[in-house]
Amino acid sequence: MKLKATIVILSSLLLSVWLMSCIDVSSTGVTPDLLKSEFRFLNAAADAGSVGFTFALAGQPAVGALDFGESNSHQTYDSGSRSATLSNGDAFIIAMSAEQRATVVLLPMTLSTREFVKLIERRTFDNPSTLTSGIRVVHAGLAGAAAGGDLDVTFASADTSVTRTVSYRGVSDYARVPAGSYTVTVTASGDTTVVATTTVDVSTRATSVIIGDVSAPSFANLVDN
Repeated sequence: MKLKATIVILSSLLLSVWLMSCIDVSSTGVTPDLLKSEFRFLNAAADAGSVGFTFALAGQPAVGALDFGESNSHQTYDSGSRSATLSNGDAFIIAMSAEQRATVVLLPMTLSTREFVKLIERRTFDNPSTLTSGIRVVHAGLAGAAAGGDLDVTFASADTSVTRTVSYRGVSDYARVPAGSYTVTVTASGDTTVVATTTVDVSTRATSVIIGDVSAPSFANLVDN
């Protein structure tokens, strides 16, 4: 009986090995899904005129012509470092980190190459309704054709007032403020003369970008969601 049981077991094992050898197993494995990023673009460069963006990697959505102070909606890209070329011929490389939602702010030409600031908003899978409401400021203003000086920026409502100081290319933290309407005023750092003002409605989070000449700048206000 023991011999018969042993023969049955060995026969079963041999059959299993034979069946496994008949299965065609891919040598490359399963191709993983590409990670994605969500990006939008803001033209804060008056000297660039109206510009569009194209990308070296095929299949990535281009950005149509953006006038000075104009932004587009977020679009989905394959994650990774991406070479971007402007319609005026300028080019730079953007790191589109995996599952990142962000804004690229195109800056005026103050050096020998075109620069930009990347504003990280959140992870793509975060629910924006669960994020703490807030507002931040970005300094993309010039003094003539050179980088602008430091600015004091105040966000004020009926019962809240917060001030941030930013240098050129600087991005403040999100000032945690209750949802509502805020008056944004700008002065040269340490001065009291208001050079610009705007109104920003904060539902979840918002970004106010200071653009143009710092002696009389304007704003590009973005909703971060």
